[in-house]
Amino acid sequence: MNKVLDVNTLPLQLKQLTQQLPLCLNQDRHPLKRQLDKLRGDYQKAKASPDALHSLAARIEKSVAARQRRLASIPALNFPDLPVTEKKEDIAKL
Repeated sequence: MNKVLDVNTLPLQLKQLTQQLPLCLNQDRHPLKRQLDKLRGDYQKAKASPDALHSLAARIEKSVAARQRRLASIPALNFPDLPVTEKKEDIAKL
């Protein structure tokens, strides 16, 4: 698959991918940043591959989606009506 890489929009695409890194899973951030830095270096050497860009974008998108699923699955804290619950603020101060 030989795609043409638009060198005019590549810096913008790299910037957008960089801005998405904080939205990724913590475990994926460093490897994705390294791959992004490598792609940025390849671009500066005029060796950037469109397949590498699309692959990286897909990995970032997958990681962002996984983090969103994980955050959505966190249950809300619900305290039942018990005598100790009435004093939860006092207990938290200890």
